[in-house]
Amino acid sequence: MTPDRLQGLTREERTSLCREVVEQLSDYLDGSAQEDFCRRVEAMLQGCQPFEAYRDTLAATIEFLATTADEMERVVFRTDS
Repeated sequence: MTPDRLQGLTREERTSLCREVVEQLSDYLDGSAQEDFCRRVEAMLQGCQPFEAYRDTLAATIEFLATTADEMERVVFRTDS
């Protein structure tokens, strides 16, 4: 779906697509989403500042959690390693 095509969607259709993208964005970021969904995400993100900000924030959160997971486990479960 191209950005021009998104312009032609009704408000309800855009809202539905936005919800679907938000619900599955982590799959997109980790590469496990289906190709068709990835194309729709890319179309949604192109030039859409709220989606770009949401994607960037989620990606940064995932990266932070991945890099601090071991430390968080030691703190939460008080394990010594």
